[in-house]
Amino acid sequence: MPLRRSELEELEARLVSLRAAIEERQRVERRLAGERERLAALEARVGAGRRLASAAARAPGRKVLAERDACAALCRQLEQRIQELDGAPEALMLAAVEKESWVRSHDPAGAAELDRLAGHHAAAARVRRQVEAAVAAAEAALTALADIERGWNRGRGWQSRPLVAGRLAAAMVGKTRRDEARKGAQTTTHALERFTHACDALPTEGGPPRVGALARSAERWFARAVLESNQRGATDRVQHALDGAHHGITGALDRLLAWRRLLCDQEGELEASYRQIVGM
Repeated sequence: MPLRRSELEELEARLVSLRAAIEERQRVERRLAGERERLAALEARVGAGRRLASAAARAPGRKVLAERDACAALCRQLEQRIQELDGAPEALMLAAVEKESWVRSHDPAGAAELDRLAGHHAAAARVRRQVEAAVAAAEAALTALADIERGWNRGRGWQSRPLVAGRLAAAMVGKTRRDEARKGAQTTTHALERFTHACDALPTEGGPPRVGALARSAERWFARAVLESNQRGATDRVQHALDGAHHGITGALDRLLAWRRLLCDQEGELEASYRQIVGM
C-alpha cells in the first residue's frame, strides 16, 4: 500500500536519523582504530618496564600501566557503541526502498528520473565490464610478449658465446632456445587476437580513439617479428618489431585504463544522484 504524506514525513525523519547513525559509526570506527594503536604502544611500554631490574626503574611504569588500563576501557566502550550502531546500514537500505516505492507511486517526475538513472547506470556498468575484459586481454598479451622476448634473447645470448667456450654446443643450445620461443609465438599470437577482438567489441561512441587500431598494429608488428626471427642476422629488426608490438599494446592499454576510470566516475555520480532521491 502506498505511503500517506504523514508516513512519508516519518520515513524522511527515519532516513535522516539512520544517516546520522552511520556517520557516527564511521567516526567511532576511526577513533577505535587510533585507540587500538595507542593501546598497542602502551602495552609495549608496560612490557618493557616489567623487564627492568630495579624497583626504582619500574616505578615510572605505574603511570603507563594506568594509562594502558584507561585506554583498554575506552576501546571496550567504543566497540560496544559500534555494536549498537551495527544495524544502521541495513535499516537505511530498507528505508530507502520504502522511499523509492513512494516516489514511484506519487512522483511521476521522480519516477522517470529514477528510471533514467537506472538505465544510464546499467549502460555504464556494461561498458565498464567490456573495458575491463579488454584491459585483462591487454595485460595477458603483454605477459606473453615479454615471455617471447626473453626466449629469443636467451637464444641469441647462447649463439654469441665465444668459440673457446664451445661455439658448436652454444649454437645448438641457442637454436633450441629460439625454437622454443617460436613455438610460444603461437600463444602470443592468440593472446593478441583475443585482445584485438575485445577492443573491436567495445562501443565506438564515448570511448577513446584508436584503441582498436593500436591493437591491430600490435598484431601486425608481432607477425613481422615472427617473420624476421626466421631470418639470419635479423636480430635488430626482430627487436624493432617487438618494440612496435609493445608500443601498440601499451598505447591501447593506457587509453582503456583512462576510459575505465571515467566510467567508474560516471557510475559513482549516477549512484549519488539515486541516493539523493531516495534519501540514502
